Amino acid sequence: MKILCTIKDTAVEAFGPTFEVRATGEAMRMFKDEVNNEQSRINKHPQDFELYKVGMFDDQTGELTGMTPERIARAIDIKEMQS
Repeated sequence: MKILCTIKDTAVEAFGPTFEVRATGEAMRMFKDEVNNEQSRINKHPQDFELYKVGMFDDQTGELTGMTPERIARAIDIKEMQS
């Protein structure tokens, strides 16, 4: 079972493309990497980005299960912890 996540840009009020991870911790690690990447938009505007869990994907059956978006983290909080 894979977890489907997305990053929301609150400035434009839109979710980005989904991506799959094996665990929420893996999604957090990827998000933290982007927050700390000085070349990324997320690093430059951390107040505008949030990480969400939006569903599950069973790679054995192909079944996709959606859910109400659940916020995992805000970029601004992660960036503040790094300072």
